[in-house]
Amino acid sequence: MVCETGYELNISARCENGKWIFLPICTFKEIIQHKTSSKPFECGDPPAIGNGYIANIQSLTITYECKSFYKLQGPSHVTCLNSGQWSELPICMSNFCKLEGKIDHIKTLQSALVFEEGTTVLLSCEDEQHSRGPSGQAGARGQCNGGQVHFRGCGLRPWVVNSTSWS
Repeated sequence: MVCETGYELNISARCENGKWIFLPICTFKEIIQHKTSSKPFECGDPPAIGNGYIANIQSLTITYECKSFYKLQGPSHVTCLNSGQWSELPICMSNFCKLEGKIDHIKTLQSALVFEEGTTVLLSCEDEQHSRGPSGQAGARGQCNGGQVHFRGCGLRPWVVNSTSWS
C-alpha cells in the first residue's frame, strides 16, 4: 500500500476473536517535503477553522470549505510556507438568519426557523385582520439580509428584526 504525498503509512493492530488484525492507515505527516527543495517544511497539522472543514490536501496546499449556512471569507487555499508557518487562514462567516419564539407583529414560532442570506420567508401575522397585504399576499414576508430579517406586511410599515444566534 502506498500513501498520497504528505501522508505516511502506519500500521495499527487489534485483537479480534483471539487473532491479531493489522490495518494499514495513512496519516498526515507533520513535516512536509517541498517538491523543489530538499529542506522539509515543518508546518504541523493543518489548522482547524470554526464552522469549516478541510475539503482537500494536495502536497503543501490545503483547501477549506464551510459548513451549510456559512460562507468562506479569505483564501480557500492555504499553503505551508518556507518559514514553517501556514499562509493566511480563511474564516467561515455566518450566512443565515435565525428566528425563534415571539417576534413583533408575527404569530409566535413553535420552533426555530433558520434560512440562508437572501432567502424570503412567509410568516403569519399576529393580527388576523392584517394577514393579507394589498397585493393579496398572506402574512408578512421577511428577507434575510446581513443577519437581520426585513419584514413587509401585516398592514404595517416595513420593520427589521435581528437574527438570533446559532446554538
